Amino acid sequence: GGAFQIGFTVTAAVSGLIYGLFLGKECEKPFRRLLAFDKRDIIRIVLSVLTSQAVCSLFLNSFWLSFYYGAPFWVKLVTRIPQAGIMSVLQIMFMVLFLDKICTALRKAGV
Repeated sequence: GGAFQIGFTVTAAVSGLIYGLFLGKECEKPFRRLLAFDKRDIIRIVLSVLTSQAVCSLFLNSFWLSFYYGAPFWVKLVTRIPQAGIMSVLQIMFMVLFLDKICTALRKAGV
């Protein structure tokens, strides 16, 4: 590893906040089973992932890389677009597959 960079920690916290705002209340009630998700559940999942990727991966991480290493911001931003697109698709797929199980485990743990 290298030196600790607080910016990436801030980005991780913002990402958690975004997911919490979109999905936090929904873990209080059971999600519907796979392929029986309510349309609103899917929309919340998609919006949470796209918002997190846009704000955190594209903008904040690009800013921190530019700030810490002197790379031009717009160059970092543009090169991160394909990564953000691929990660968005993967995160949406995995959240649809596993979010119900994660929420059930959190409820059982009393979190």
